[in-house]
Amino acid sequence: MSRLVRLYPAAWRARYESEFQALLADRPPGLGDVVDTIRGAVDAHLHPHLVDDRDRFRQPWTHRLPGLIALSAGLLWTANLALVAVEGPTGSGNLSLLGTALLVMAVSLPGDYLAVHGRRIATALGLVGACLVSANLLPWALAQVPYLTGWAVVLAGMLALAAARAGVGAAGRWIFVAASVVIPAMVGLPALLGLLDNGEPLLLTALLPYGLAWIALGARLTIRGAATIEDLPFQPSPPEDHAHHPTQSEVQPA
Repeated sequence: MSRLVRLYPAAWRARYESEFQALLADRPPGLGDVVDTIRGAVDAHLHPHLVDDRDRFRQPWTHRLPGLIALSAGLLWTANLALVAVEGPTGSGNLSLLGTALLVMAVSLPGDYLAVHGRRIATALGLVGACLVSANLLPWALAQVPYLTGWAVVLAGMLALAAARAGVGAAGRWIFVAASVVIPAMVGLPALLGLLDNGEPLLLTALLPYGLAWIALGARLTIRGAATIEDLPFQPSPPEDHAHHPTQSEVQPA
């Protein structure tokens, strides 16, 4: 177990190695400790500027849940596409599991951080609503445009929120959305509209980056952690003032 300390960067070892070795001497580590040590080493290399933040390595296990859920959703999405590629859309590997994957993705998103993006979320929901209304009013040939636009907004919005929760900056979030939604949509649009006789491979290729993006963000979020339930800040009550306060009669002159 002590050899695992070598996985940490030199700055971390210089500051915490002696304390860590003393902790190992006092209490034999279990399997969970080994996993947490490896995870902490990965986190220390990804975020060397946070070495002085000890709480970074002692997060509650519940903070790993959003990342694990997002990671599971990405794996489910990708595995479903792999089944379709092997068995075809009529076999057991049909695309019905993509809806389940989307539901799992949505479960990983709720958190206090959403308040910061409240205006963007409201704008996206309004745009999706407008697309649905337009799709029901327009003829079928034209209704596909707002219908597909609404789906693109949903997928891009969910991915952007997952990236924000995983600590990805604004520029990185745009890269994720462009590489996983915008560009693949442009590539797979002819197949989705039925303009190709055998567009299934192209469609599967266009859908694959979205699942891979969720796997990457889920892994990052699992390592970094994210609060699921924020505790109310502790606010101690003010100390009682036992000093004697003179009454009105005491302050009046005799």
